[in-house]
Amino acid sequence: HTQKACLSNPACMKCAGVHFSYKCVKPLLLPVTCINCQGDHPACFTGCGARPRRNHRTFTRRPQDAPSSAVKFLRIIKELLKDEKIISLLISLLPVLKT
Repeated sequence: HTQKACLSNPACMKCAGVHFSYKCVKPLLLPVTCINCQGDHPACFTGCGARPRRNHRTFTRRPQDAPSSAVKFLRIIKELLKDEKIISLLISLLPVLKT
């Protein structure tokens, strides 16, 4: 996660120190240290086994037999198109095609 989104104490991605990464004074030639496992990779390395994983939200799925909003919309349109007055109104709103 990002520094702006974090509510915990800062932890450097480069040296595992208790400061923000942008304030790190560790020389670039020295290897980085992971805050999660103390390995020689940055804390953001996705291959780190000790790296905390995100909690993915689970969404409740609608039952398969429940119609989607698109299906509901199409059913309403189908009913509206049975009314002659609605059809006449729609035709009057269409631009006149020039041939």
